[in-house]
Amino acid sequence: MKETVDTEIELIPQIAKFYIKQKASETLPKELHDALNNIFTKGHQESTDKHVSNNRAIEYRKAITALSLADYGKRAEHRVIRGRKPSVYNALCLYTLVGTAGTKKIFQEYYAAKSLANKPQFKILDLFAKKELSAEMLFFGVSQSSFSKIKNKLHDDNFNLFTEKLPSPFHSLKTGNTDLSPLGVLYDRNVNWQDFIKTYINADKKLKFKEYIEARRILQSIKDKRLLRLPLVKELNANIDSNIEENNEAWEYLKSILN
Repeated sequence: MKETVDTEIELIPQIAKFYIKQKASETLPKELHDALNNIFTKGHQESTDKHVSNNRAIEYRKAITALSLADYGKRAEHRVIRGRKPSVYNALCLYTLVGTAGTKKIFQEYYAAKSLANKPQFKILDLFAKKELSAEMLFFGVSQSSFSKIKNKLHDDNFNLFTEKLPSPFHSLKTGNTDLSPLGVLYDRNVNWQDFIKTYINADKKLKFKEYIEARRILQSIKDKRLLRLPLVKELNANIDSNIEENNEAWEYLKSILN
């Protein structure tokens, strides 16, 4: 197999699995697989000399992927140009906030601006930032600040969308957060979001009624322990624990007085 440019060993789905912290034996969620296929490979046109796209709206692919020329009887493969793995990470970040079409638009706007030395606006991020976020997104700590952080990074003249990472759209107390592991949970079809949200609401109600032990029991009944690491759940759990500890301290103090 001959390659026109130096490329990474891993295929795009393998790179994506690494970024969302999936095991090599696991299958990339179908929604993410299809989105990346649409962003990087769908509608690709093979050229005799260089990687070329069918449509001017996806010219950005020239800066990210190359089509490996296959040996006889084998399919050509789309591979990421060496050093451009962060493009896959950035596609996942943007897809989380603006979907497939929006991600392609941002990549193309960035690519065209680099070529013409124009200042891109990325108005689609503002458009999506005004929309109501789904309950699932809120549980993962995606908020309006997720959009502004990414837009600020895109406007940074020293930032390269093809070789550097955007901030993760998911909430974290860490600075320079690039953790995309929540995507593996968000697009896991085995997660029953309806049941999970009901459980969370019940635990939150018990907390408000000061039934702290019951609130803790309800949260601990969640079978998929990955969900306990979601930002809103961790915050609720911390509030429950804090109140239980406060009650215990008050009780110990009362006992010391009585004795």
